[in-house]
Amino acid sequence: DYPHFFAHEMKYRHHGNYPPYCYLASILVQDKKQEKAMDEALEIEVYLKEQQIQGKLYPVAELFKIQDQHRYRIIVKMKSEEDLRKVLLQVVQEFKGNRKSRVGIFVDINPLNV
Repeated sequence: DYPHFFAHEMKYRHHGNYPPYCYLASILVQDKKQEKAMDEALEIEVYLKEQQIQGKLYPVAELFKIQDQHRYRIIVKMKSEEDLRKVLLQVVQEFKGNRKSRVGIFVDINPLNV
C-alpha cells in the first residue's frame, strides 16, 4: 500500500526534520591519527553549536578507517539551502583556510548516504 507508506514516511520526515523538510550536509573529517581527526571534528561541532546550528558528530561506522585514514562525520541540518551553503563555507574557511591543519575536511551537500 504505497499511498499509506508515503504518508507515514512524510509524517516521520516532517517530525524528525529530515529531507524534504530540511537540507542536509555531511562534513567528513579524516586523518591518519585518530585523535587528530576526532579533535578537529569535535572543534567543528563546537563551532557549529556556537553559531546555533544543529550539527551532530558520528564516527563513520560503515568504514571507520580507509587507507589508514580515521574518519568522523558531522551531519548538519538547516531549513534554507542558501544558509547551509554559507555555514559550510564558513566552516571550510575557518578550519581549512585559516589554519595550518593538515586534517582532511570534505563537504557533501544533500549526501546520498548518511
